[in-house]
Amino acid sequence: MDGQREPARFHGRTASELCLAALAVGGVVYALERAGLALALPPSAGFALGAVVLWGPCAAAGVILGSGLAQAEQLHQVHGTALSALLGASAAIGLGNAAQALLGAALLRRFSVSNKMASTPRDAVLFCAFAPLIALISPAIGAPALAAAGLL
Repeated sequence: MDGQREPARFHGRTASELCLAALAVGGVVYALERAGLALALPPSAGFALGAVVLWGPCAAAGVILGSGLAQAEQLHQVHGTALSALLGASAAIGLGNAAQALLGAALLRRFSVSNKMASTPRDAVLFCAFAPLIALISPAIGAPALAAAGLL
């Protein structure tokens, strides 16, 4: 041994790898949110779910960052309010989006019979049954945050 310690690993990855993955997820979520803000369900929701399923809960940090920044920018453009006044609502929206992805991934893992999620008809039916419930999490957190900030 040369005296060097092995770096700590989480889910088979080092902390620096997890941070880079979270930043990459955040960048993609930000771009998808900005592109899909006019849609009822932005494509970032599906990407966030997939990222958390594939890379674990650490990807949720990127979802919070990317979604929160995109929402802050959008709210600033629409309402003209200072960004500092929008940070609470934007952070809550980012947390709601991350919670939605985390719960969706947990439900998929819990009820999937095979190693490949939604690879059987049963898994696909379960996903379709849970999808509407999962989709309610983010608005249930984001709408009250926007109301509390006086933005609704």
